[in-house]
Amino acid sequence: KFSIHQSASADILNLYDGTDVVFSVIDGGNVGIGTTVPSTLLHIERSSTTAYSGTATTNDSTALILNTGANGHATLQFQTLSSGTAQTGQATISSFNESSGSKNTAITFGTRQNSDGSIIERMRIASDGKVGIGTTAPETFLHLESTQTANLKLHNTDVGYSPGIIFQGKTNAADNLLGRLVAYWDDDSSEVARIAFESGTDTSNKDDGIISFWTSAASDTVTERMRIMNDGKVGIGTTAPAANLHIHTETDETDEGTDAVLTLGSNTSGKMRMYFGV
Repeated sequence: KFSIHQSASADILNLYDGTDVVFSVIDGGNVGIGTTVPSTLLHIERSSTTAYSGTATTNDSTALILNTGANGHATLQFQTLSSGTAQTGQATISSFNESSGSKNTAITFGTRQNSDGSIIERMRIASDGKVGIGTTAPETFLHLESTQTANLKLHNTDVGYSPGIIFQGKTNAADNLLGRLVAYWDDDSSEVARIAFESGTDTSNKDDGIISFWTSAASDTVTERMRIMNDGKVGIGTTAPAANLHIHTETDETDEGTDAVLTLGSNTSGKMRMYFGV
């Protein structure tokens, strides 16, 4: 066997390319590639002026992890011991081809809970850029899936700020969709409710908007039920409210119980009243 021993405080090993040190093991065991003063157990350093390219991210790689086996994967595994005991904490970052013979490549992130027998995938970035949390087949840019409640929490911790969701659509026409919140029942084919944010009528300044509310009756498609116009007028059953509150129905109001447009009722012995004043 071959070994190198060092009992003083000098470097343990230096490898040179001409007069340049390319690999160093310094006193204490830190390893440097491209540096003679590694600050961690493994320190890789280089000096490159090649700018990053978002369309060719391997144009100037610093490190490469390669698996040459068919249908294999390249994985970084992280492991810790809890309080120095046998309770092992583990996590992975893996990359692999999404299908045999294809260059489509995904990257996944795995963690291990105390109850898990192994590391389990938690998040995936597919080859087309879609991100899945709790799913291995993300269908949108961000796809959250869970066998329990799949909540999304936005939490602000500083005074004077608030969390928000921003919809920003591009259109030059009035009454065009800018964003929406959609609810499905069971699978993707059963849309049952929607809140839509639409462009207003000012196509020059593009500074007004409309909110519409949609629901679906049984065995039907979603239909607009109510909208709030850019001037604040509310329409129920109409897309062109002519008053602050405009209620419209296509049926004749012949029966108070089934065809009433507006009903005021009370579960108590008191009376319901409507006041008009100027």
